[in-house]
Amino acid sequence: MSHPSTFQLFSGVYGRSLDCSQIVSLPVPIAVSSCLMGEAVNYRGVANTFESLRPLFQLGEHIQWIKFCPELVEFGVPREPVNISGGAGAEVWSGKAKVFTHSGVDVTEKMKSGADQLLGLCKRNAVKIALLMEGSPSCGSHWVFNGEAWPEKQRIVGSGVTSALLEANGIQVLSPADEKSLGEFADYIRSLT
Repeated sequence: MSHPSTFQLFSGVYGRSLDCSQIVSLPVPIAVSSCLMGEAVNYRGVANTFESLRPLFQLGEHIQWIKFCPELVEFGVPREPVNISGGAGAEVWSGKAKVFTHSGVDVTEKMKSGADQLLGLCKRNAVKIALLMEGSPSCGSHWVFNGEAWPEKQRIVGSGVTSALLEANGIQVLSPADEKSLGEFADYIRSLT
């Protein structure tokens, strides 16, 4: 599998830790946002590649990458940006928040459908770890944008719709911002080889 050759740095390092006790054999199945693997599938039709992911990409056959984009399957590329209004991903699942396009179309059910599809893929492949795009209304694991459109929208603490569902089902979600944990995970996998 090819990996991106150009990377960007992520602004900010988060401290989410990873429980490696769930890793019982190699290769380790990891669900990954397709955009992080160099595929041009984000809402603008470009990839999101980060320097913090390079150590993982260098693990070769020790990782089974399971690529998926929960927004792509429902909306295509390019697509109108969406934001969560009324909270973050957990509030979408509890019915307290909704997801809207910038033009005001309610796409909550489509976002939940994309998340459900990734959860099904994770269950079929015994995935316990997901590496998803930070800040995305689907995949953010530390922050998402509030329900406003540019230039008013702001970052809020919380997970996206997909990340919230995966976490509720026992799947650990990391992002490129979890640089320390990603490095430690790569070291752990190398120690098993």
